[in-house]
Order: sequence, then structure tokens, then C-alpha cells
Amino acid sequence: MRDTDKQRGLTHICVTHKLRLFFSQILPAMHQVIATVGHMGHVLAAGRRRAGLTQAQAAARLGISQSRVSTLERDARALTLDQMLAMFGVYGLQLLVQDRPEAGLLELREPDGANW
Repeated sequence: MRDTDKQRGLTHICVTHKLRLFFSQILPAMHQVIATVGHMGHVLAAGRRRAGLTQAQAAARLGISQSRVSTLERDARALTLDQMLAMFGVYGLQLLVQDRPEAGLLELREPDGANW
């Protein structure tokens, strides 16, 4: 590897780090309520972007294909808990479960009308 190639690589790493630092300072913390499977795909995509990763970069870190990342961001119905936690880990997110602010239970329906 030539010195110029090494310098380009280091420059890319430095710029990527600076961008992540910049966005972490100007963007408010991510707090999302996930009420449907459709919301999960949006959270995955937003988390990846906030981490400064392309789908290909995220896929490489997760050991899956870029097309799988894309599929899960569009339709998270096939997402397993293990996969979700791995993605959250790579994206710097965590899962928090808490009581809803309202006392009553809401009937939530999936966009496709799926019922249990």
C-alpha cells in the first residue's frame, strides 16, 4: 500500500469520526415510541444514519448483506430480537421498556390488519 493510499484511508476515518461527533452534538437524543412493526423499520434507518453509517457499512459490521439491512429497514416483520439488539448495538442505541403514560390499554393494529 502506498503512503498516499494510507493517508486517504486515515483522512476518511478522521472525517467520519468528526462527522459522527458533530452530529452527536447537534442532534437531540433519539427517543422513539414503537407502536407497530412499521415504526421499527424507520427507527432502524434513523439509528443507522445517526451513527453515520451507510447500509453497506452497517451490514459489514453486522456480518449480513446490504440488501438484508435494506429489507429490514423497509419491512421489519422478519426481524428477530437478536438481530434488533445487534443492530441497536452497532448504531449506539438501546432498548428501553416502560409503562405507557396512559392507564388504559390501546388497541394497536398493524398496517396490514394482522391480528394475534
